[in-house]
Amino acid sequence: MAGYGTSLFVAPTFDPLVRALLHAAQRRAKALGLRLHYSRRDAGSTSEWEISVDGPGGRIASWAYQIERDLPVVAEGYTGSGSGKQAQAVAHSLVARWVGWCVGGEEDTTIKVTGSDRSNWFWPIIDIPTPPCPLAARMALSDSIVARWITGDLPEEIAIEELHTVVEALLRSLKPNGKGDWPALLAHAKKERLPLQPEIDTLKDVQRQASNPS
Repeated sequence: MAGYGTSLFVAPTFDPLVRALLHAAQRRAKALGLRLHYSRRDAGSTSEWEISVDGPGGRIASWAYQIERDLPVVAEGYTGSGSGKQAQAVAHSLVARWVGWCVGGEEDTTIKVTGSDRSNWFWPIIDIPTPPCPLAARMALSDSIVARWITGDLPEEIAIEELHTVVEALLRSLKPNGKGDWPALLAHAKKERLPLQPEIDTLKDVQRQASNPS
């Protein structure tokens, strides 16, 4: 289990919009079995929104991907003060400040309304190597696909196929020549004592399901 919490600050005129966005985020969190709480209090000339979320770390990371996609869409339908492009800017910034604090340790938690605030961080579900590792970009893509499966935005078949593809790439990276079919790759990994037998069995199941999606 994991828990994250911080305060985001915004001009009071955007309070109704922020409340609507957090309500939408809360609904999505609840669907994933997460507990999201938020409250507002005056902080001088700004509003302070205290936000906390608790639950399994992988689901929180998946939820972060989800609200990054969904909250700007929610903002498109907002008709109150600050509607339109400004509302979408607030939605983008809300997620950017939240992820920036939780993942990057950024101290700036003030929501921007200029439209240029985007997160410099992403919240990985799986362990992803850093560049210049040739698998870094491929595994980052896989991470986002797995996140969409966890949140119910992609069918299981696509997630299984993606896992099979990226695991095969990982296994090939372990061989000096990078060659061999799936059984040979598993045999080599086992010889090198990299995965344990239960993990080998799981990988075999992934391969079977990828070959027979029905």
